[in-house]
Amino acid sequence: MVPHLPSELLRDIISLCLDVKSNRIPLLLTSSVCNAISMELLYTHLRFETSLQLIRFLCTYGTPLLPLPYPPRTIDVDFTSDATTIFFHLNTLITRCGSLPEMETDEQGRIVLDILRLRLYSHTQDSGLHMILTSLEQVNPRRFIWTGPDPPHHFSTAVSLLFTFSAQYLFRAIEGWTNLTHLTLTHISLRLPSGNDNLPFRFPQVPNLRVFYLGQATFIPAESIAIFILGSAGVTALEKVRLVDAYESSIWGRRLRRSDIETLAARIVVASDIGDDEQRKEKVVAGAVKKIRQFITCEGQTERIIGGDRIPEDSNGVLM
Repeated sequence: MVPHLPSELLRDIISLCLDVKSNRIPLLLTSSVCNAISMELLYTHLRFETSLQLIRFLCTYGTPLLPLPYPPRTIDVDFTSDATTIFFHLNTLITRCGSLPEMETDEQGRIVLDILRLRLYSHTQDSGLHMILTSLEQVNPRRFIWTGPDPPHHFSTAVSLLFTFSAQYLFRAIEGWTNLTHLTLTHISLRLPSGNDNLPFRFPQVPNLRVFYLGQATFIPAESIAIFILGSAGVTALEKVRLVDAYESSIWGRRLRRSDIETLAARIVVASDIGDDEQRKEKVVAGAVKKIRQFITCEGQTERIIGGDRIPEDSNGVLM
């Protein structure tokens, strides 16, 4: 029966079955057809759930004697612990993928992935933070997701990207990704170190970015969002920026509203050198506010049981 199924349908069925760990060995042993499809799916969509699993994979594959059977299309790293050396190992994995003759690369020799997804805990105490840039600048993904391991209904900032350290490395890598169209960052805190509140804070400008999703995030300055939108002239593909449960301070404070960002955008353009012409000033401010409204939506999704900022009942979750 299996050989007579349309190959596209069989591939979809096997792909769903492979999501369950206990199905993988039986699928590989079922038939030569199932084995071939399963092998391709497993190696083109790499997923690692522990650092030991990743280390064993690197010890087994990627050498001249035993190269990877297929060039990866997606890499998914899902660690709930022992993540302090993840970027050292990820760097090795990406380097070995780049040595495959069949691996798609860009004009700079970086490997091209459909999706790169990192689901990790905090990196503020990681002694190898510089490896974030070293590893990620070797890849040029079309979609990038950086999130925490907690479930969607559990608000936490599992990934604390201290801006002057881990975030600067991450953002520098992202800014070089010319293929990136979808960027998702969640469960993060971008708090500046004490005494450095006046440091410049800038989100990366990515030329082909279409959708930017920033969720369950704390210490996100409205000014930085406004600067990101106002400075997006080179980001011609941008369609939407979604801020979901994004707070300018802690989760006990107030969520960002679009009006907050509009106000900051108006201040920024007025502070620029536009002279004393009131009519021109009004026109420039109106243009800035229009641009903010064109791209940004602020949403409330996760409510605290007690206290904190409440989502207006008649807002459908949209924060104006």
